[in-house]
Amino acid sequence: MESSPKRTRKQKSYPSRVSELLLHWIWRNRLFESAALRTLNGQAVEIIETGTFHPQGPDFQGVKARIDGVLWIGSAEVDIAPDSWYAHKHHENPAHRSTILHIVWDTSPHALTIDMDGREIPILPLAPAVQADILQRLHTERPSFPCASLARLLPESDWISLYETWGEKRLISRHRTYRSERELFEAFWRALLYSFGAPDGQVFQLIAESLPWTVFTRSAETLVQKEATLFGIAGLMENLPAPQHPYERELSDTWRYLKRKHNWCSLKIRFRPARPAASPWIRLAQAAALIHTHPKPVELLLHPPAALPVPSPYWLKHWAWQKPLAIPLRAASPFLYQNILINVLYPFGIYYLRYLGRLEEALDMVDKFRRCAPENHTYARLYAKWAYPARSAWQTQGQIQLWRDACQLQACLSCPIGKAILTR
Repeated sequence: MESSPKRTRKQKSYPSRVSELLLHWIWRNRLFESAALRTLNGQAVEIIETGTFHPQGPDFQGVKARIDGVLWIGSAEVDIAPDSWYAHKHHENPAHRSTILHIVWDTSPHALTIDMDGREIPILPLAPAVQADILQRLHTERPSFPCASLARLLPESDWISLYETWGEKRLISRHRTYRSERELFEAFWRALLYSFGAPDGQVFQLIAESLPWTVFTRSAETLVQKEATLFGIAGLMENLPAPQHPYERELSDTWRYLKRKHNWCSLKIRFRPARPAASPWIRLAQAAALIHTHPKPVELLLHPPAALPVPSPYWLKHWAWQKPLAIPLRAASPFLYQNILINVLYPFGIYYLRYLGRLEEALDMVDKFRRCAPENHTYARLYAKWAYPARSAWQTQGQIQLWRDACQLQACLSCPIGKAILTR
């Protein structure tokens, strides 16, 4: 099979991949040099009609093209690469018998597209026919989402509506069916410690799994007992220098007593390096303070505090055992608490109220969630740069789910934004 000289790898000056949505856009809007169109076999192609986008069956119907001087009327399938034809099982689909062109971005010289009748369908690579200035305007090699360069073709209201929809999907996707109140509370406890430990959350979750909430609150009544328990179970109380501060002696004696009384064992945990103000010691002390002021999960879920309570005074001046902070802490980080509210307290509060059948109160908590200030995570910055910024934490949570379940998978044709772009 003879390939066109324009397709030699040495002359290649275009990106190896673009998003499928961008490829659709290029085709639909004829953003290619007509004279440069060649099939993989080197046949000249003249596009008379690009057709109409169709979400079911071949991507574009009513396509008119002159291939090697012969007029063809039918459908066109658009894929990033020819192997998608077989991955999507188009070769087994009768609806694709009308396909006259398989439009791809780039391909190897040996690719072949065959329909269910054994007919070879001409492969049309668009990459060699797209001018560099158009690619520079539409395509970015930097990490983004598939329609990034086209995002602002649509109004901000469309994107805000999308964020809202995906915010609800995220809340639902994280929900589990709990057989009992106790099961829900233990799931809440694991999620709570995970959030205190983020981005080292899985390590903190191990502590919750080895120390159920009810055992923790029943066995450790005072704040120091709660701090000693969490530090001890986490393995932080092992092989420490001799106490020098009165609090250190109290903490050490308390852990020895509780460990012997309840036959507890320390976990062998390796924590990630963290900045001093976010050290495991401080985060666990903050968690202990929160549980000490709200020993019952119901109180914490239905009436979350305005801010994290302050741990023992020692942890305002130290970030680890006998290691003072350069600048003493005045209060717990509001960003940490915002993360806990958004990822744990509000979601589990909603789940709990739904479990009790108190739906109106659950909706009230959803409204509180929607009034939370937006987060400043990677995905929030990404969509703010290319599309429009989210207006609430509900929407920034939606952006996370949107990225994971749609944009990362390039599921553009099932996304209302992708469909709207293609039908403009």
